[in-house]
Amino acid sequence: YNLIAFVLVALPLFAQTVSGLYADQAGTWDWHKQNIGRVTSAAFTGGRLKRAYVATEQNVVAALNLKLGDIAWRQVLAEDDK
Repeated sequence: YNLIAFVLVALPLFAQTVSGLYADQAGTWDWHKQNIGRVTSAAFTGGRLKRAYVATEQNVVAALNLKLGDIAWRQVLAEDDK
């Protein structure tokens, strides 16, 4: 019983997690998540490019791809550009 308790306590101390990339994955994995913040105004377009152009409380102007749900482009403005 003591040996099992020892192993259950000691095992997590020696466990390590290792993460890495293969050489061919370099530059293809995005580890940075871009956000835009709380939207204050928006304009929508139709046609071939279905996008929403938004302005946010965090001084970000962005175009959102409505078909894919991703950020097409974003620009963070300076605080005095409100």
